[in-house]
Amino acid sequence: MTSRVCAVTTAAVLLGGCITTSTQAYAEYREQCQVKYQSAEGWSKSYNVECIYISGDELNFATGSFQYPSTSVYAVVFWQPHEASVIKLDDYGLCSLLVHDGCINTLTRQHSGTDQANRRWRVCQFDRFAFSQVPC
Repeated sequence: MTSRVCAVTTAAVLLGGCITTSTQAYAEYREQCQVKYQSAEGWSKSYNVECIYISGDELNFATGSFQYPSTSVYAVVFWQPHEASVIKLDDYGLCSLLVHDGCINTLTRQHSGTDQANRRWRVCQFDRFAFSQVPC
């Protein structure tokens, strides 16, 4: 689990490594998690992936767009380079414009959201107190 603030110089850098030549910064919180999506047949199997939690404001800056509401919070899951699911999480007003582990980590450790294709997702975090994965 990692929180970090990175400086970026161009919109081509999408949630990648840190480039230190710019004064613009964004924050993100990364952790291993499980995700699954809902289809017409029901819920998919769970996938163990890295989740990158980021605000809409930060995501707009990272992608050079204005398509994400600035105060919304997203879980981004990369399946391959340049192939990601961007999941808008339900009810994360506490994160404000900077996402960090304190605003993402909740007692339930299971979050719901919707992606760009309007597909429903579950995002399940690692339970640090029980040292196990929350069932997804």
